Amino acid sequence: MDVYELPARILSVEQLWYDLWPCWRSPAADAFFTAKIESRSYFFGPYAIHATPRLHVWPAADRTGATTTLNGAIANDATTITLTSATNFRTYGYFSVEDEIILYRTISTNTVTDILRGQAGTVAAAHSDLAPVTERNIFFRCSRLPVTVTGVNDVIEIPLGLVPLLELYALSKVREAEQDHQTAMMLRQEWTSSMTSLTASASLKGLRQGLQVRASPQGPLLSGGRVFVP
Repeated sequence: MDVYELPARILSVEQLWYDLWPCWRSPAADAFFTAKIESRSYFFGPYAIHATPRLHVWPAADRTGATTTLNGAIANDATTITLTSATNFRTYGYFSVEDEIILYRTISTNTVTDILRGQAGTVAAAHSDLAPVTERNIFFRCSRLPVTVTGVNDVIEIPLGLVPLLELYALSKVREAEQDHQTAMMLRQEWTSSMTSLTASASLKGLRQGLQVRASPQGPLLSGGRVFVP
């Protein structure tokens, strides 16, 4: 049985694939195995007896993610990657090159094509020859906190569902600058109502709030106890 420590920004894991097999979510107490089932895992769930967020996958598959190196440097926009060896890599999945995670769909000999760069919150970057490559044979769908903003030039992650609210807020500020105070007030009331409904929704209850900071003397705005970055 394998237990994996999760980054602190992971709130919950809804779906998981282990070695390309989909796993069922289940409490660990519901299942006991007296012998290892080779080459396949069936279940996953939170490891509840530890303070650090951890994920329990059982029974453990008898395979570790493959490792190799790049055979030639790649640019941040490269669409083809050549590996030193593709032995033990699955025909599709994910691998990391240094700190970048890449989705791939085709490996022919040692050449990887049909790729999507900068996955899972990482950034597509240039990598030098012989940079380490590690297959990521466990991947999951999860809810997570945004990457913490530490500098004025950092990118702020905004969920797509918040884009209409941001536009609504920005429009209210435009109308306020144009001294159309009645329209600005109506837009702000609509924004406040939408934010209240969002923060009260069942999907957000109990969420830990990440710190999002804007570069302004006034600091971030708060809405319903959550930080909102205009």
